[in-house]
Amino acid sequence: MGLAVCFPSGKRSADPEDDVIRRHHLDESVLARALKEARRDAGIAKSVSAHTLRHSFATHLLESGYDIRTVQELLGIPTYQRR
Repeated sequence: MGLAVCFPSGKRSADPEDDVIRRHHLDESVLARALKEARRDAGIAKSVSAHTLRHSFATHLLESGYDIRTVQELLGIPTYQRR
């Protein structure tokens, strides 16, 4: 599943490679801004990033009994990077 499926852009635009009109993914700054706003609204003093959520997700999976290889697969870590 690609990034554009999880975080689609609100508008369509021409692909620079072939000029086909497509819906691309959100720029990562949009997600970062939304996380910052949600953190502020929730009254959380610590900084939050997408990377923080990734670590939190992995931690919850491991605490729930998932094995490390499954967690790595769910996080999209290529097999050649798994140790």
